[in-house]
Amino acid sequence: MTRSDNPGVPFPAGEHRLDRKLARRLPRVPAVYGASIVDSKALAEAGIAGPPPVRVYVGRAVGADGLRGRLRSHAEWPWWELIDLLASRRIVLPAWWSHAEKNVRGTLDVPLLADVSLAQARAWQHRNLRWGWTTDPSIDLPKLEVDLIAAHRPLINRKGQGYGAQPPMQLQKIGAYERERAWWLFHASWLAVLTLRPTDWVADCRRSGPWFLADRVAHDEDGWPTPLAEGTEQTIRIPWEWSARETLVDLAPPELREAVMDESTAAEQATAWWAAYAGHPYLRDSQPHEDALRSALAREPSAYRSPPDLPSGRKLEQLLQLVRQLPHVSH
Repeated sequence: MTRSDNPGVPFPAGEHRLDRKLARRLPRVPAVYGASIVDSKALAEAGIAGPPPVRVYVGRAVGADGLRGRLRSHAEWPWWELIDLLASRRIVLPAWWSHAEKNVRGTLDVPLLADVSLAQARAWQHRNLRWGWTTDPSIDLPKLEVDLIAAHRPLINRKGQGYGAQPPMQLQKIGAYERERAWWLFHASWLAVLTLRPTDWVADCRRSGPWFLADRVAHDEDGWPTPLAEGTEQTIRIPWEWSARETLVDLAPPELREAVMDESTAAEQATAWWAAYAGHPYLRDSQPHEDALRSALAREPSAYRSPPDLPSGRKLEQLLQLVRQLPHVSH
């Protein structure tokens, strides 16, 4: 164990940069492990308020492969929630597909566009996360895991006393990064409205065409989506997945065009991207929807428009209840 921000329950020791090569050398034994960000520059890239260290995750390795198996998985798969934070700082491409509904069983292939985000975030994690673990057989590992989560409140962990009352991980550790959090919540909220289609927020106009459905939505003066009874109503055309994909193909930079064309997954990737940027025409600094998508795929500054601040009071609570229904958001 090492010195920690909570010395009563020291965080697992270690300054290991975890990658596939290191993970393959680890023992197949039970363990408790943890990941931290210890560098101020890395915290800034992720838009996480410091000071370092910031504890990111605590886990327990069990089963036949033990520590090796669990950390091989972590070396391969970044957390989608952390990708959201990195995307808000333009470090990686957004992965809006991660928040799309996926009504399939078994393993779901990650579409190529989302895999671009994964590869970028995986490289960032390999460089910037620091890992430690304990394999001492004399330690009560299940109790240690619970105690570490309670003492250090790691960002990514979903289970633990009091976690249900916390905001989503994407809205924690804000500090000076409120604009980035507003950017994420704005796009996640529009994605939730147009893919989850809650009845108080979306009304079917009973009109459709061969490429789209027509629905009514509402927004406030800053562009935030609102329940229909509380905002300015607009009729919006929601494309079918294949139509949304064709739009993205037309708008994508050459290096992403093949990824956008990918049809290998049953979950709707193009619709999620389309929905995330549907609110740009309603911003005070408005932008046509197709321009927003084009800029977003290229990670250009104009794609990072949003209300400059998080909403407060009842409006924030409404949006939190909405986005918590999306995959990879709810604690």
